[in-house]
Amino acid sequence: MELEVWKPVRGFEDYYEVSNFGRVRSLEREVRNTLKSCRVVKGRILSLNYRKGKYVTVGLSKDQVVKTFSVHTLVAEAFIREVPKGMCVNHINADKHDNYVSNLEIVTYSENIKHAHRLGLNYSPCLRGEDSGKSYFKEADVLKIRKMREEGNTFKVIANTFNCSISTISNIVYKKTWNHI
Repeated sequence: MELEVWKPVRGFEDYYEVSNFGRVRSLEREVRNTLKSCRVVKGRILSLNYRKGKYVTVGLSKDQVVKTFSVHTLVAEAFIREVPKGMCVNHINADKHDNYVSNLEIVTYSENIKHAHRLGLNYSPCLRGEDSGKSYFKEADVLKIRKMREEGNTFKVIANTFNCSISTISNIVYKKTWNHI
């Protein structure tokens, strides 16, 4: 049977601790109010915010400012290591509510996305071309651009015709974009 271990929350060392089970607690401490009088605030296990399909979060307060944190990140930073820029915390079993340290790992965003694909977690289909809603071109435009290039038109002439950059035309012609057509 695994024991619950508590470690300080980074940046909140005198205020909060997080456990290897994914729980967060406040520490007993003295608090001064605006009249400079002190009172003792007892430590307690904090309520976590669970929302379907979302990460578990918790609000932490320091100097009368409340910030919301993802519990899995707090656990990883306390028990694994600091999460470097460009990295993220992955739930190994894909359950966003399972914040045991044994279920967490620090990975690149690319590794996280590949993990989600392997487990079939990317629910929305990948929208390409004019279906994406962000597209400047229609499929007919792409076909016309490629035909104009085959006919010997320069990238500059085609770019001026479609009011876009030369690199955009180059990407379409060499199928770096719109490669499904």
